[in-house]
Amino acid sequence: MVELAIYLPVVFLLVFASLEGAKLLFMSQAVVQSTWEAAKAAARPNGSAASARALTKEVLKSRNITLGQISLSEYLDALENGEVFSVRVSVEGAQKGITNLGPLNGLDISARAILHKEEMATARERLIKAITEQLGSR
Repeated sequence: MVELAIYLPVVFLLVFASLEGAKLLFMSQAVVQSTWEAAKAAARPNGSAASARALTKEVLKSRNITLGQISLSEYLDALENGEVFSVRVSVEGAQKGITNLGPLNGLDISARAILHKEEMATARERLIKAITEQLGSR
């Protein structure tokens, strides 16, 4: 019985620490994925801040995570092709914690992506256009 009294708290600690760590990894991956999806949506030639926000909310909602904050570069909708912009998403970590004592308590999990606004023509379309012009000039 003495052994059980000594080892049982250690076993419980290890089990709950493992669960809290797994939740932390899950939330971190979800935030990174939603940030990347929002940045890709905003980088498209017809992409907008509204579409980036909507996609971020959709990705996090599919993982049962309540959105904390989305920060987009100012004037994202007015950017020219090739200009740099950033997307930052952060959520409160405690919303997925099992206990209020774990590492997620009071932790904000955030991710940031920096991309260039895409041009209308893709590299493939530019290549086809260049080849067509060369063939036409012969």
